[in-house]
Amino acid sequence: MLALAEAENETWSNKATGVFAGLFSLGYGEVAPTSLAPEHRLPVLMEALSQGELRAELALKAFDAALNAHSISRFGGDQPFRLNERIERWMPKTYQEWFEAYKLYWTTLRNALQQFPPERHHRSAGILLSYMRELLRIEYLHSEILDTVSEIAGDLDFDQRKIISSIELVLTYDADALPKEVVSALAAIRDGLIGTSFGSRLKRYAGMELLQDEIDRAGNEVNKTAEDIRRLASDALPNPGDFRNEVAWLVTEEARNGYRFGYALSQQDIGSAAWPDILKAWQDAGDDAHDFFVGGYLRAIFERDPVRWEAIIQELSSVPANVKFLPGLVWRSGMTERAARVLLDLAKAGKLSPQSLSIFSMGQAAVPISDGLFGEWLDFLFGVRTFEAAVTALHIASMSLLSKRRLNVDQIRNVITQPVLLVRESDHGHVMLAYDWLQLSKALIKLDAANELTVLETLLENIGKRGAITDSLGPDGDRYLDRLVSHHPLETWRIVSKLIQPPMDTRGFVITRWLRGDMGFNSRNPGPMRHILREEIWKWIEADPEKRAAYVVGMAPKDFEPKTWPGSLIRELLCRFGDSDAVQSAVHVNFFSGGWSGPASLHYTTEKDALVQMRASETNPTHCGGSTRPLKRPMPTSSGRK
Repeated sequence: MLALAEAENETWSNKATGVFAGLFSLGYGEVAPTSLAPEHRLPVLMEALSQGELRAELALKAFDAALNAHSISRFGGDQPFRLNERIERWMPKTYQEWFEAYKLYWTTLRNALQQFPPERHHRSAGILLSYMRELLRIEYLHSEILDTVSEIAGDLDFDQRKIISSIELVLTYDADALPKEVVSALAAIRDGLIGTSFGSRLKRYAGMELLQDEIDRAGNEVNKTAEDIRRLASDALPNPGDFRNEVAWLVTEEARNGYRFGYALSQQDIGSAAWPDILKAWQDAGDDAHDFFVGGYLRAIFERDPVRWEAIIQELSSVPANVKFLPGLVWRSGMTERAARVLLDLAKAGKLSPQSLSIFSMGQAAVPISDGLFGEWLDFLFGVRTFEAAVTALHIASMSLLSKRRLNVDQIRNVITQPVLLVRESDHGHVMLAYDWLQLSKALIKLDAANELTVLETLLENIGKRGAITDSLGPDGDRYLDRLVSHHPLETWRIVSKLIQPPMDTRGFVITRWLRGDMGFNSRNPGPMRHILREEIWKWIEADPEKRAAYVVGMAPKDFEPKTWPGSLIRELLCRFGDSDAVQSAVHVNFFSGGWSGPASLHYTTEKDALVQMRASETNPTHCGGSTRPLKRPMPTSSGRK
């Protein structure tokens, strides 16, 4: 299995790599992957660790699987390969034996750390830290785990933020269930890593954004680091030298919690004395610059003095290197009409990418923009005529509805009918884009019901175009489209009948499946074909009855039930065209399409009983040319098959 994993060329989860790693799970009994005891499996990993980078990586995946005590499962039957004798999977005699297995694998990986090259060393240490929390529930492992964490903490080349994060997770959510000495030991390691200097505390509280700092054990929102950040801001202002030593990384993505520190610093820095140092460091950072810290600092300036904030934004916009960061800075710090105009002018001048405005679809940052200027944003994006610009217009228009902005009919119609949104591209299909499109379409119809046809035609003309944003409408969208079809059946058939002409292509096939519906398991979900006027269907078939009658059978709802049979399209097609072998065959295919769950014998018995009742309901078997004649292909029998 190791050799197969080494030659891996598959992408799914249960490939050779996953199977190999799973063989080292320490599950027992029914979830044990093998009958071999853990200590007899371990030599395979020890050997693999010394056989090159690829095998070493596979061995680490196996250690990862072995140390996972939180979620252990196994798929498949208990008797693989149909062996005659029952497999006796590994079963420890006591919990102590099980705990010993975890200690064996933990200790083995810990002892190997020092022999690993740096990258593998860090990967292995990360594996151990990731399972620290769940394995601390095993008292027998406490000493081993604490010693390991202490050793990793002493490695100056290892990212100490990962150690702090792992320890904080335990102390926040599990401290009450652990012995006091374990909690104290972990707290001591954490405090030693954080340190007491300005720089080390800044790395912890401005450089780390942890869930455990925001959500307590009871699930309540808290802000554990607020006081630490306030003290750091107070320490920074009277000690500008210390602050200058740290500002280079504060203006990059490394400052994950930099926004809060920047905001706290600016609140106390009334005269913006720190701004020149911040601006210089931010500009010197080049492509590594980020808007976390700077955005927080400017936010406090915006709240204190919007005019001064506008002047800073205007000044930044005049420096070409700053321009690409400007949308993020404005989004994080504030918004005025003047700032919105600056962004639009930059985009029109080609200095700012149109899609960079999409950040204003998130949150409420665009609310202060007047309806008139917001309309100018949309007009500009329409005019760019690229997929990225069209998506940006779609996003900001859709999300603006949540802030109660009133878009007019023309604006919404222009957004949803942008041709570039609907072209066939493999990477264009996206659930969120389809959702935004659907919300705007509903808003358009709510403003003017006459636009139902606009929405319907746009949807119908793009059904089956894989990758178009209308390709992922979801159940809500499908129901909405079904309602539109029920309101406009004639127009619907006029459009789709042109797309399903023989010979049928892939798109035509997709459309016929949509028209039929009934693609689920054990439930009826008839498609919109039930809304189409029968007279229009017969007219379409008359042009080429030999081919088209069978086509329509394939898109007819599966009304093979006593209640729905009398008025069903399937029955009427048999009445009119039942002498055709092609129609008979198509009915057979329609009947057996779909799926079910449970015993096959029960399913087929139910289906057969329904057919018997349907035939009994036909008082005149020769009516309509013998519409209830038996199908030429027999019903399958299954008395015991499941």
